[in-house]
Amino acid sequence: MGSAMRLIVGVALALSAPTLVAFDEPRGESGWYAGAGARVLKLEGWQEGYGPSLLLGWKLPYQHAETPRSSIALEGELTGTTESLSRRAGDEREEADLVQAGAYLALNTFVGERFFHRVRLGVVAREFDRPGSTRLQGRLAFGLGAGLRLSDSLDVLVDAQTQYWSWPDDLLHEAGVTARWHF
Repeated sequence: MGSAMRLIVGVALALSAPTLVAFDEPRGESGWYAGAGARVLKLEGWQEGYGPSLLLGWKLPYQHAETPRSSIALEGELTGTTESLSRRAGDEREEADLVQAGAYLALNTFVGERFFHRVRLGVVAREFDRPGSTRLQGRLAFGLGAGLRLSDSLDVLVDAQTQYWSWPDDLLHEAGVTARWHF
């Protein structure tokens, strides 16, 4: 009798609970977006490195009454250097490659018809690879940026962020530009 009652209560809750994504949205408003961009990465004590980035995000189905076009999103981003970070130690030049994957909570707030600003908080796992040594590190990340909505399905983002674990040691600063497609 206990299992049957749990089944009935479960079905009743499932049918009566409000669903978050059950509404039909026009093209470009499904909540999903993908992006591609370029980033500059600067580790304390090293010359900057450059590389591509890939972004995948999902806007949570939340709408603020005062700014209905603003959104909260979950994002994943993958970045790597194609031009290595470098530094000089005496007469020798040392190079290192960096690959990182991050998970973020992003707030995009429209301040006009087409312009918005954004704040990102997240965690990043990065692999710092230099000759004779490879380190996998976890970091916290905070970023600020701005965006321009070019069409219903295309945005351009410009942003900067800092990664840290123990302030101010081992800071990594990055900046980039990303084209973001909503599908």
